[in-house]
Amino acid sequence: MKKDLPKTGKPDWLDDFAQLDDLDIWGAIKLWKDLDDLVLSQISKMFLTRNLYKIHLSNQPLITSKVAEMKSKVQKKLMVSDEELNYFSRKVR
Repeated sequence: MKKDLPKTGKPDWLDDFAQLDDLDIWGAIKLWKDLDDLVLSQISKMFLTRNLYKIHLSNQPLITSKVAEMKSKVQKKLMVSDEELNYFSRKVR
């Protein structure tokens, strides 16, 4: 990796990355919404419509059957595979 670094000691792409702003990111999200990648497309659409993930805080542990029920609903609504579902849900410990 060191051989790829210029004399400044940082990768060439780092300055380009540092210059990205919110307009660049939103522009990319608008392009991603039409991709064939189901997960990237769906998450991009969720950002654009402000339909973001929701969390509920609780002092009680999650009920495994309730989690399975919710995952099933999400999977049916988004029409995603079991593997793709992992991008939309968090694993219960």
